[in-house]
Amino acid sequence: MRKTNRVCYIKGCGRKAVFKNGLCKRDQVFVQRTGEIPDRSAYHRIPSKEEAAWFSGIFEGEGCFITKGNAIGLQIVMTDRDTIERVGSIFNLGKVTQNGTTSSNKEIWRWIIQGYDRTQFVLCFMWPWLGARRRTRASEIMMIGRGSKYSRAETGMLVRQE
Repeated sequence: MRKTNRVCYIKGCGRKAVFKNGLCKRDQVFVQRTGEIPDRSAYHRIPSKEEAAWFSGIFEGEGCFITKGNAIGLQIVMTDRDTIERVGSIFNLGKVTQNGTTSSNKEIWRWIIQGYDRTQFVLCFMWPWLGARRRTRASEIMMIGRGSKYSRAETGMLVRQE
C-alpha cells in the first residue's frame, strides 16, 4: 500500500477529498470499523499520474458534466469502444453502455458516473489538467450537487439537463 496523503480541494464546493495511504474517506472508515483493507476492485482504483492526464484529455475533448436537479455526474460519449472501456477501467467507476448508432451505423458508446462523491473523486484527479473553463464548470457542478442556492443566471452558463 502506498504511504501517501493526497488532499484535493475543488474551489467553490467547500469540501475536501482526502486520500490517506491511497484510500478515500469511505475506505478509511471501512478500515477503522473492520480493521481490514477493503477490496478496492469492488469500489474504485486510484490512477497513476499518466492515466489521470490521459483521462483528463479525453474528458476535455469528448466529455461533459451532467445534472438533473441536485444530482450530478460526468459523461463521455464516443464511437471508439476500446477507448471508452479504458476510460471505465481507469477509476473502476461508472457504467459503459452501447448507446445507439450514428447515421453511418457506427456504434455509440457512453461512460457515465453519477453522484456527488464519485464525481468529486474523479474531478480531484483530473483537476491539474483541466482548462480554466472546465475548472469553472466543475466548481459550479459541485455547488449544484451540494444543494447550494446556485443561480445559473449569475454566470450566464447553462447546465446540460439530462
